[in-house]
Amino acid sequence: MANEGTNSTTGRTGIIVVIVAVLVGLLLLGRGYDNSSSEISGPGSSTTTVAPDSSTTIPSGNVNPADVKVKVANATNVVGLATKTRDSLLQRGYTSVSVGDSTTKQEASTVFYAPGAESAAAGVAQALGLAPTVVGPLPNPSPVALGDAVVLVMAGLDL
Repeated sequence: MANEGTNSTTGRTGIIVVIVAVLVGLLLLGRGYDNSSSEISGPGSSTTTVAPDSSTTIPSGNVNPADVKVKVANATNVVGLATKTRDSLLQRGYTSVSVGDSTTKQEASTVFYAPGAESAAAGVAQALGLAPTVVGPLPNPSPVALGDAVVLVMAGLDL
C-alpha cells in the first residue's frame, strides 16, 4: 500500500510536469509565430518595425497614405470604376482621393507620379495590388488634369 501512494504521487507530479511543459511550449510557439509586427527593410541597411493594420497599407518609402493626394481616373468604359478604386484607397488610409474620367482608354492600370512623389505612387500601386512596374513619371501633357494631386491612377480593367 505504501508503494501505491508513492506511485500515485509520482504519477500526479509527472502529469503536472507534462502539462506545464505543454503550456510553456505553446507560449513559446505562439510568440515565435506572433504576427503583431513585421520588419520592412528600406533602402540601405536600416530596418524599421511596423505594426500591421489591416485597414492601412504602408507604402514604399514610409509615406503616410493620409499625406498623399491622389486622382483616380476611369480609363475604361466600366461605370463606377474610379469610385470603386477611390473607395479601396480610402479603406487603406488614403484620405484625399478625387475621381474623374479619362478620354484615354486602357486595359491595364498605370500609376503616374508628379516630380518627387515616386514613393507615394509606389505606395498607391501597392495598396491597389498592382505591380511596381506600372508606376512611372507623369507624362507631359498629363492624360487627366491632376488638380492638387501628386499621384494619378489610370484605372484599367485589372482593377
